[in-house]
Amino acid sequence: MDRSTSFGALVASALIAGVVTICAINAHAQAASMHDMHNMAATPMGTGPAVMTNTVQIRDFSFIPRTIVVTPGTTVTWTNVDDEPHTVTANDRAYHSAAMDTDQTYTHTFATAGEFHYFCALHPHMTATVIVRAPGATQGH
Repeated sequence: MDRSTSFGALVASALIAGVVTICAINAHAQAASMHDMHNMAATPMGTGPAVMTNTVQIRDFSFIPRTIVVTPGTTVTWTNVDDEPHTVTANDRAYHSAAMDTDQTYTHTFATAGEFHYFCALHPHMTATVIVRAPGATQGH
């Protein structure tokens, strides 16, 4: 084997090793992404502590707090403090805001008891819940 053949074999080996490494990194990234998607799908909406408030901030691509508790007739106000536009969209489309820019607000009055799940139509991974309970009602009733 002459020097040019050895050099060519070395270059080919290095290229193959690089391609294999890139494929392994890509496969790991895809597996991690699928794991994250599975965890998002397996996590019930509105997890985390429920907070009794009628205000929600949209910050860092999240609704904060993620779950709120109010009584029937309460008007909830969402304020976008992110640098990106967001919406408040009921899963059943019963209410839907326009895209809100920074510092814009949207309000909706919840007339009846129930759990109302919503999301951002521009960023559907952003989800949250409004729980409407009659005064004195306990969780699960």
